Amino acid sequence: HASTLVRFANFFGFNGFSELQKLYKQDLLENTGNYQQRIQQVKDVADHSLDNRAAGLLQEFASANVLTMELLRAQVNPEEINAALDAMIAAKNIHICGFRRVYSVAHYFHYALSQLNVPSYLMTATGGMLDEQLQWMDESSLLIAITFHPYVSLTRQAVTTAHEKGAKVLLITDSELCPVADIADHLLVVREAEVRAFRSLNATFCLAQTLCVALGYQRQNSSEK
Repeated sequence: HASTLVRFANFFGFNGFSELQKLYKQDLLENTGNYQQRIQQVKDVADHSLDNRAAGLLQEFASANVLTMELLRAQVNPEEINAALDAMIAAKNIHICGFRRVYSVAHYFHYALSQLNVPSYLMTATGGMLDEQLQWMDESSLLIAITFHPYVSLTRQAVTTAHEKGAKVLLITDSELCPVADIADHLLVVREAEVRAFRSLNATFCLAQTLCVALGYQRQNSSEK
């Protein structure tokens, strides 16, 4: 019962159960190894007789990504992805935000939408100009934000600003615990493959391509009508 959880939290000095939840959520969000640590983890695993040659790694990575693509197909809610597509159709202009590891996905969105003649703008934050790039969003805009753990602060800033300006937000992320998930209008969660602590982007690219191609078909049908 809820009251039992509250008493449990109070016993350990918390004001309520939400404070106890926050403690563990924060730990989940912040604990991530850097690449040096990941390399060491790979070495540790390799010491236990795993095949570290290219052919063996290819089999390992390919198998993990096949499973991830199957998971994407099974877990993405049809209503949610269709609602995200409707938001892209309705937007007068689309802004795209994704930094560090997911910048390539953001760049693909921009490329694909440009090929479809959809007004789109890729945020780069080059020269510290993110604030200036954010100022062009309004109620008619849609922000597509891609961010994975540990959730880059620039992306959080973009999502928060878009929300404050009244723009719609389509957030593609790896967890419902993403710090800005609660203010996104549309949330698509992608579970990427992780092999020896290295994560792929195949499922995310598949989702991005799906949305762009679907948008192209919708625009084609509208023009024919």
